[in-house]
Amino acid sequence: MMFHQAVARVTADQSFIPEDGYLVHGFFSEGTWQVGFYNADDDRITAYIVADSIVRQTPEKVFKDDGAVPPLKIEDVVLSRQKAEQIAVSTLEKKHPGHPASKQIVLVQSVGGVACFNITVVTATLHMYNIKINASSGDVVSDVFDSIMSLKAE
Repeated sequence: MMFHQAVARVTADQSFIPEDGYLVHGFFSEGTWQVGFYNADDDRITAYIVADSIVRQTPEKVFKDDGAVPPLKIEDVVLSRQKAEQIAVSTLEKKHPGHPASKQIVLVQSVGGVACFNITVVTATLHMYNIKINASSGDVVSDVFDSIMSLKAE
């Protein structure tokens, strides 16, 4: 399912509450979209899981710096999730050969006012490759490659 379709299903569903706020992200994992809406009045995000039916999650406090969570303009998401993943994996293969992709975690969100796919690729060699891809143009905005071992607590 495309991101636009997931958002349309959520907003058309009887469980959708417009007071939950404005669209801020999509999260894709294991074949399922989760669509998030931010309410600035109570500083909470409500996520909707898009499966056979729509499941509204309990609103949760936002972990962020000061200020509101920026809106995600759905019309700026032109690239498909599949195309963004393809760009992420091919860029990983070009820049870091010998580190094959194993699993991908896909977010679509506004980064610095630009709709981006924020993809983390876990490799078979226990590295992480995080890449932000402009959701309109497909251009790579930024990327970072690091060992999973760098995540350990100090």
